[in-house]
Amino acid sequence: MGGRGNFAFSGLHLWYLLVLLVYSIISVPLFKTIARRKFRKSLFVLLPFLLFLSGVIETMGIGGWDIIFYFMTFIFGYYFLSSPEFKPALVSSFKWILPIALSTSVIYIVWFMIAFPKENSIQDIIFYAVKTVNCWSWILVIFYLGNKYLTFSNNFLKYTSEASMPFYVLHQPIIVAVGYFIYELSWPIAIKAFVLITTSFILIMLLYHFVIRNVELLRLLFGLKG
Repeated sequence: MGGRGNFAFSGLHLWYLLVLLVYSIISVPLFKTIARRKFRKSLFVLLPFLLFLSGVIETMGIGGWDIIFYFMTFIFGYYFLSSPEFKPALVSSFKWILPIALSTSVIYIVWFMIAFPKENSIQDIIFYAVKTVNCWSWILVIFYLGNKYLTFSNNFLKYTSEASMPFYVLHQPIIVAVGYFIYELSWPIAIKAFVLITTSFILIMLLYHFVIRNVELLRLLFGLKG
């Protein structure tokens, strides 16, 4: 996670927020240009190729990918979702995107379980290409399904949507704290897992509902609207 030890540079599980903040700051000028570009369906094919080429650049690997890979996905995500032509193009292309996502998943999983390819070999390059296409195709599948089945709102979704960021920030320290106290107990693993999951969830939601969402300073620190 960007360094060794318990206090890595990227902030352990909070690396995601740090990277998003940096991307957002440096991308503002680029977004102004992108917003004026017309969407092209050919990018459904071109982007995984560009993402594959980004694998040549090795800067900092986090969460299974290099930060350059994440940055390119971030930029194109804004470009796609800001274009009114994106959704119709996605709907018309879904008939071939889903089979690609499923087939590359099978290839990746079977290949990974049988024999992980040797680093810098031809097999390693092909393996990374399969992994890249699989990642990109599933992103498009998720966009398609979300647009088709999740374009609605209610009070429950509004509440949980606002709670998602505090939940993300708090989940690791709370889980570690609860796990510390039950680690030495002679309970079966299944019981420990149940207690860990339920206790952590209850503590996080109590902190959010009664503390974070009601204190203006904490709302600001956890990224909630005033």
